[in-house]
Amino acid sequence: MQALSKAALISTAGILASLGTVSNVALGSDYPCIFERILDREELPAESYDIAVRDGIAYIAGGTSGIHIYDVSNPSSMNLLGEVDTNGTCRGISIAGDYAYVAADSAGLIVVDISDPTNPSVVGSRGTPGIAFAIEVQGGLAYIADWQAGLSILDVSVPENPSLVGGYDTAGRTSGVALTGSHAVLADRTGGLVIVDVADPSSPIAMGTIPDYDFGDVAIDGGRAVAITTTIAGVTINMVCNLDLSDPYAPFVAGERPLSHPSLRYSASSTDRVEIHDERVIVSHMNRGLRVFDFRDDGGFADIYAYNTNGKLHSTSYDAESGIAYAVDSAEGLIAINVSGEDSPLIEHGAFTTNGMMTETFANDQYLLACTSEGYWLYSNLDAQDPIFLGAYEDTIWGPLERAVIGNYLFHFGSENYYLQDLRAPVNSFFGDMVEYDLLSEEFRVVDGKVYTTARGNAGIVDVSDPYNPVVLSRVDAEEGTTFLNFAAEGDMMYIAVEDEGIRAYDFSDLAQPALVGSVPMDFDTTLIHDMQVTGGFVFIPGTEADGLRVIDFTDPQTAFVDPQLSVAESSPRLFETEGSVYVYRTEENVDLMDEFEVYSLGDHDRPVLSGYLNTMSEVVSFTNGMYYGRMFGNGELIDLRACGDRCNLDLNNDGMLNFFDVSAFITGFAENDPATDFNGDGSWDFFDVSAYLDAYTNGCP
Repeated sequence: MQALSKAALISTAGILASLGTVSNVALGSDYPCIFERILDREELPAESYDIAVRDGIAYIAGGTSGIHIYDVSNPSSMNLLGEVDTNGTCRGISIAGDYAYVAADSAGLIVVDISDPTNPSVVGSRGTPGIAFAIEVQGGLAYIADWQAGLSILDVSVPENPSLVGGYDTAGRTSGVALTGSHAVLADRTGGLVIVDVADPSSPIAMGTIPDYDFGDVAIDGGRAVAITTTIAGVTINMVCNLDLSDPYAPFVAGERPLSHPSLRYSASSTDRVEIHDERVIVSHMNRGLRVFDFRDDGGFADIYAYNTNGKLHSTSYDAESGIAYAVDSAEGLIAINVSGEDSPLIEHGAFTTNGMMTETFANDQYLLACTSEGYWLYSNLDAQDPIFLGAYEDTIWGPLERAVIGNYLFHFGSENYYLQDLRAPVNSFFGDMVEYDLLSEEFRVVDGKVYTTARGNAGIVDVSDPYNPVVLSRVDAEEGTTFLNFAAEGDMMYIAVEDEGIRAYDFSDLAQPALVGSVPMDFDTTLIHDMQVTGGFVFIPGTEADGLRVIDFTDPQTAFVDPQLSVAESSPRLFETEGSVYVYRTEENVDLMDEFEVYSLGDHDRPVLSGYLNTMSEVVSFTNGMYYGRMFGNGELIDLRACGDRCNLDLNNDGMLNFFDVSAFITGFAENDPATDFNGDGSWDFFDVSAYLDAYTNGCP
């Protein structure tokens, strides 16, 4: 009888939905939030050094394995078309017409006929004076970065019979070349940047140089030029530089951005590469992976994306139209990576540099304080792509203190006191005045300018609006034998983890008489709860590695329960909450070597739903007002998650549209007791779920 009843409901849902008023409604550019970065990987037979993409086909300089050609017209499903052994070590590749021109190390130049990508063939070759490292082809001439020989120029108008026509010997080892008009711009690892007039290729003439920077590679697109450094004035510093070449006799560095902190002493490899397309800069680190930047108005660079590969990332080719970067890595092979960011509101926002390895940050909407191995650095203007440096504290904080930035002050909380530092006047001594208050404290939360706190035997609220005169507004004492642990607070409510019991809900609306209004037992050791967050009456609790994330519905504290639809058995996460959304951070041991944010928001039905996730290279150290602060290679990373809107949980097929296909997905899920179709959240699948879904479907999503 129950099966027949459910079948009838399914049939009714389909009929009613077909008569509904919603038809093919787009849900907005900020949906879905979920943004997949890595689209596909293809294993390569050997370490590959360069890649060029044209018309949906990728041409790969595969080191000792020759040339490999892939169809990448569908970046989610790349396929090998053809390959050829060149009998040389293929380091650089440039495509012109029906030919691939290969810089082949000690073998010089090799020319491959690619008119039939499924059957490439070597048709010509020519040795060069040095070691052919990188190559650009233009106007029937091949310009080769020829390592110790500088620049070598070959006539390739007859591909079967290339000939050397000229060259220019730099002071060092040339590893990169780019062309602009009749000028060749050379990146030299010991001779700096060199501009050469090649109007007469048989007799190149030196023009201007940037001598103090030793460059590994250079790229030019339109009026933009960028390069990456290996050393600056003899000091190992790896940077991406914005070059002004408007006067070829007097070029200069107009802006720069560190690629790693100088304290890490990371130097660029000769195989590091840089590209520029439509204002987007793509850097391939042999040891640090992919970095993506945009230009800033002041000549500097804004961080867009970073991806750390498992091996040595040698080269990337960027398709500006699709926003896909195709990279070759010694461990991961050919990788298709979406770096556009245009399909997701999860925006990598900016970066800031600190002196030393950053270990934690404290922030509010005014200040960011970054704790490093060499002191504390203070910043403001957090909504900008690059926070403004205000000053530094050289002292390192000692002791297991809880800290928070409230208003213009940094609080270092002790058991019954705090040290207070006025951030408006940075000084060289970190600790300020000590302020005492009459409440034992071990765990702290700041909510609406008030400090909520628990200790093993009590909980309470302290008003710190006047930082030098704190007032204990309310407290509740644990009964004998009861131990308070971690907690979360929202409005007048505190949700406290109790040892060997579960979670209690206390109502502090009457500060004189706070009341216990509800509780939920937990089936794991509550002493393992290291974090709790609450939004809209839903309490989020990360448990053990096996238990994962638990969500407790405290919207009615007297009938609170653990919601099985929202609780997930995943690795134990950290939680952050702001403006009605809970951001779940978890460390993932996956091939991407990334950590992950998951975003849970309240949605249209006052029930948290997974609305998106973002992978990031950096390790979280703070999360404030929707801004994520992470550490990455000793520097800081900012990611703005505030634009991640509520997910429309009517769009069950996740195509960004609301139409009959979503009803079809509902019917399928309803028949299989899919939790996403238990629309009224009562743990059963019946008429009320069908009715709730159809009513919401008719009204549509905002």
